[in-house]
Amino acid sequence: MLSKLPSRIYRIPAVILIIVCHLYILTNTGFLDWPEMLVYPWLIDKGFAPYRDMLVMYPPLGLYFLTFIFRILGYTPEALRIVAYSIVVLTDVLVYVVAAGIWRRKPVIPVVILGFYAAWHPVYEGNTLWFEHLSLPFLLVSFWAMISFLRARKRQFIVLAGLFLAVSLQIKQTNLWPFMATMLFLLIVGGRDMRQRIRSLALFVAPVLIISGCMLVYMDAKSLAADYLYWVYFYPWSTAVRINSYVVQPSLGQALRVIPPYLFVLLALLGIDDPTNNKKGRQAMVLSAALALVLVFAAWPRWAVFKQLPSLPFAALASGFAFVRFRDYLSPRRFGVLTVIITFLTLTASVRSLYRFYTKQAYGMQDFMGNDVRNGFAGVSRLTGGSDVYIYGRYDFGYLLLNHLPPVRPWTQHFPWMLSRPGLTTLLSAEIDKAEVPYVIMDTVVEDNELTRYISDRYLIEKPVLQDAWLMRRKPDGMVQ
Repeated sequence: MLSKLPSRIYRIPAVILIIVCHLYILTNTGFLDWPEMLVYPWLIDKGFAPYRDMLVMYPPLGLYFLTFIFRILGYTPEALRIVAYSIVVLTDVLVYVVAAGIWRRKPVIPVVILGFYAAWHPVYEGNTLWFEHLSLPFLLVSFWAMISFLRARKRQFIVLAGLFLAVSLQIKQTNLWPFMATMLFLLIVGGRDMRQRIRSLALFVAPVLIISGCMLVYMDAKSLAADYLYWVYFYPWSTAVRINSYVVQPSLGQALRVIPPYLFVLLALLGIDDPTNNKKGRQAMVLSAALALVLVFAAWPRWAVFKQLPSLPFAALASGFAFVRFRDYLSPRRFGVLTVIITFLTLTASVRSLYRFYTKQAYGMQDFMGNDVRNGFAGVSRLTGGSDVYIYGRYDFGYLLLNHLPPVRPWTQHFPWMLSRPGLTTLLSAEIDKAEVPYVIMDTVVEDNELTRYISDRYLIEKPVLQDAWLMRRKPDGMVQ
């Protein structure tokens, strides 16, 4: 009787179990609460215009989306976790749906792929939320549309793929890499002859041009077009990349942590000429492997493990072809043994990273807005009596915790690559002086620049606050040197 039930009846509990286990691991490990994901939308909600009143190097769609969400949920680290885990669940579901669309007659493979992805997700420092993570569901839907085009040869799927990639580009500009990879793919397989391929390419590019144009028109209507183009496209790729502190390369340990899933991609590509793999299957394998590869490079020049995460689902999907190849060539018993071995190796490679997450020893997995920092800013609020405070240094997100707007505009993070914009430190010094800001919080160690010299000259150290920071009071005019 049970054998007559559809196979999906057995798959659904397995998928739910994987997602539940995935969330259990994440909720019991260190969550990286990037304060930018709350501060950017909070400032926008308070009337700060992006790129003019607040200097950021990210496209606007992700910023406006987070503003809408946190306006409902509140600007708290707890709300940030809710959004992050919602994206995680959505991505898990999409990974399974895309895999199930590729392997319709092999119901076990999509479950294996989802388990493979979920097992490596925490190792890739996926327990956080960043703009790459926000754009990942759109990349997956775009890939699904491309697979649907390969299967049905209906060009509306190409338009759909371009539409979702266009949205992802307005969340993170480095998604230009998968956009270009998909363009090249369509030039090769988009039709029987070059004329059809050019037509397919035009249908794919059109939504990107339309949405990008609409965004530019919207920014121009708000008198932000020039600033938007400068900070999102020109400054990151022409100025910031020349600053040594902006460029981050992976360490050997980080590289070894993220390499293992791509070994399965290599195994899949080795079977590209396998006669049992049909043409559409080979095309889907090549596209998934290509997207996995280009999304690895999209993490540069400011590399981080968690920025590699968008490549992981595509590596898992490409690895599915290796799993199928093993399954077709091996007996069920040997395939089961191989599955156990692969699972064991994957978990073994994950143990050290998961242990460090549990103990909060992993690099960068600190609480930026943990209880110590919140209590520290509560103390600052009492000391200043609610007066204006300019925060200079790594606590520049503290306005949110103080629930007090920055006293000068533009607000900016004080990274060297941000303060390297010509004239910015001069402008900030002049604005602080004009507003006669009574207090400053400054890191005990800061780079020497005009803003540092201005604060050191005009403010006296009152007492240490937070960790490695000073609360400084403005000198009376007669004491200024």
